[in-house]
Amino acid sequence: MNPSIPYGGPPSGRPAATGPAGPRGEPVADWPLRALARVIDLVVFLGVWWGLVLFAAVVIAMLLPPEVMNAPEVPPAYDALVWVWFFCGPLLQWLGDWLCHAQWGATLGKRMLSLRVVAVSDGGLPTGGQAAGRAALAWLPGLLPCLGTLFQLVDAASPLWDERRRAWHDVAAGTLVVRTRW
Repeated sequence: MNPSIPYGGPPSGRPAATGPAGPRGEPVADWPLRALARVIDLVVFLGVWWGLVLFAAVVIAMLLPPEVMNAPEVPPAYDALVWVWFFCGPLLQWLGDWLCHAQWGATLGKRMLSLRVVAVSDGGLPTGGQAAGRAALAWLPGLLPCLGTLFQLVDAASPLWDERRRAWHDVAAGTLVVRTRW
């Protein structure tokens, strides 16, 4: 207990901020927590996404006549399913990220780790436009094979060299990820 600090420590049992702070004084999230939150979100998303793809494949198999299903070449419906999977994945990630951040300021992974996205201007929830732009820069590059994925990896690592631990998508949207209590 430090006698120079009233009541022995910071209010509400929060650890004292040792690094950059958000607009309302919350500590800014460290990169490992942000990365873990993204991994949790990706695992949840991929579980749901693969479930939907498997469901679509089963429905297509049930609707196609047996002579098409037993043909030596791949049915065109499955080719279409591959393209839908490739293009809709990043779009659905963008949509989910946008809606979660605009409504609650966090995705499931962030909530599990007590992280929240806030607007740099006032510390409140990001606006719908901020959340949409943030999600677009984070997920839509995935539509570009190779270069888009490379951009996403560098963007995810960018808080490592930013003084306020902001990723490129945070800088562009005017947001910040902070540690918080729900």
